[in-house]
Amino acid sequence: MKRIYFFMMVLTAMLALSCEQVKDWHDPTDGDAPGPVTNPQVENLNGGAKISYLLPDDSDLLGVKAVYSLDDGLEREYFASVQKNFVTLEGYGTAREHTVSLRALDKSGNESTPVSVTINPLAPPVDLLRQTLKIQQAFSGVFLNWENIYEKEMAVTLYVADSTGFFQYYDTYYSNARDGRTSFRGFDDTEHDFRIEIRDRWNNYALPFDTAITPLKEVNIFGRDEKGSTIWQAYGNENDMYKYMGNIPCPDGNWARFTDGVGYGPYYQLVSFSTHFFPQATQIQFKPFYFAIDMKKPASYSRFKFWLGNRSPIGSAICPIVFSLWGTNDPKPVDIEAGQIANLQYWTEWTTVSGVEVNGTGAWMNDWEKLGEYRLVYPSGMTKYVAGMITAEDEEFIQNGFEFEIDPEMTNKPFRYLRFKVDETNSNEQWMLPELQFFGNFEE
Repeated sequence: MKRIYFFMMVLTAMLALSCEQVKDWHDPTDGDAPGPVTNPQVENLNGGAKISYLLPDDSDLLGVKAVYSLDDGLEREYFASVQKNFVTLEGYGTAREHTVSLRALDKSGNESTPVSVTINPLAPPVDLLRQTLKIQQAFSGVFLNWENIYEKEMAVTLYVADSTGFFQYYDTYYSNARDGRTSFRGFDDTEHDFRIEIRDRWNNYALPFDTAITPLKEVNIFGRDEKGSTIWQAYGNENDMYKYMGNIPCPDGNWARFTDGVGYGPYYQLVSFSTHFFPQATQIQFKPFYFAIDMKKPASYSRFKFWLGNRSPIGSAICPIVFSLWGTNDPKPVDIEAGQIANLQYWTEWTTVSGVEVNGTGAWMNDWEKLGEYRLVYPSGMTKYVAGMITAEDEEFIQNGFEFEIDPEMTNKPFRYLRFKVDETNSNEQWMLPELQFFGNFEE
């Protein structure tokens, strides 16, 4: 018992000694302010300025604080660590003189005497964007494009005048793209007074852009005539020319399904390559897949929709994920005498298919015009069906059909022939297509 008591006494003494010897790892503090920054140099920038300086010689220097105000008059602070010898300020909405106060800080929280610096920011990025803004008529709306050379976050807002002339808010598009573009749709083909307002993240506004524009009339470029007869044709199906062009063949009877007006419904899978090109090959060897349509008469296009086949579970039907759409009015004729491989070299990018060297060059793309590049993304962020991962919002999105816009710079060009180039599907097979619709207008 005495041994236990003695041991406890020694342990208590050791713990007490240990507590007394705990080191204070905090940096020592003092009340000595660091010296001020010296030799400030100003480089005026668009919407801001870069101020360089010499740091004071202080062993516990933490950095430099810039105190400044933007056009809203609110005081702001910007801190630059001791690892830098400059501060960069932005957010100014006018090109006029401003004063900035620079103060050195140390680890004790002491501040140096302030050094006042005068800056003269150049024209703000929001004004530079406004100078490049262009607006033109589009199908059922307007198309805008601009340059945002500093890639700053911008909000582009459309207002529309009501019957009293008052501008009502319509919609806002946000972008930091260098080459910005967007379309606002939903208008009839009568003249409308529009106002475009541009704002940056600091709530600086450029002068509004007012214009009067008559949107183009948009119609469904339907695949059937007034009597219900099919108009479109699978380009290359005639006389089996698809074998020379690499287009997915499709029996004429299937077109009735593609243009019956039923979106999310029964489908046909586009015919397998393996029975029409090289019988030994698997479908994956033919990627990219090509699917071409003869619309029978030229039309200008604004957008298109396709639906995923009504297959259980929802979302499991096969459809394009990464693809592009091309148009022409004068496709190169097939040269039968040159043989199948020579023609496929022009019309495809296939390399070797089941031991047959194709060495496709994709040269056809030099003769057709690209109407848009696309990637299918579900609301959940997924790009393809994954069992158990489809959300309720995804299911609604699938049933409503997938809509894609034509490049607005191409909407005023009419084309008779359209060709899909499909680089990736949600499987290694071809499209299960129940319905395909195009919108725009026929050439007058």
